[in-house]
Amino acid sequence: MVVFIDTSSLAKRYVDEVGSDKIDLYFVPENTVHLAPTTAIEFRSVLSRRKKDGSLPVAVAETALSEWLLEQPEFQTHSFSSEIRDLAIEIVERHGIKTLDAIQLASAQVSGAVTFVTSDKALAAAARTAFAGDVVFV
Repeated sequence: MVVFIDTSSLAKRYVDEVGSDKIDLYFVPENTVHLAPTTAIEFRSVLSRRKKDGSLPVAVAETALSEWLLEQPEFQTHSFSSEIRDLAIEIVERHGIKTLDAIQLASAQVSGAVTFVTSDKALAAAARTAFAGDVVFV
């Protein structure tokens, strides 16, 4: 099954928090995990911000980054394309969501995923009307 996981949910794979157990269920051999072209940047941003604000110990952030770097080649990461750009613009205009969220959702549409997984309420709401497959909020 093709599953698209946005950064808010992907982070739960590497940092133990509410919903981490549910995210891990998508990482099985029969699934192909797809990511947006911005995910690597957003993931590092999440770790950096949380280290800076003290909500994530440095050692935990470093372990999370190491694990991410080991697994990253297993994921299908989409290149930023004119198709993703145009869909993201349409999503922003139609749903009024943030730029990076629109890129996530546009990337999911391009990926051919049957399931879109997010931990962002606004993105989940937009996805429920803009994404043809199942939308899972974790």
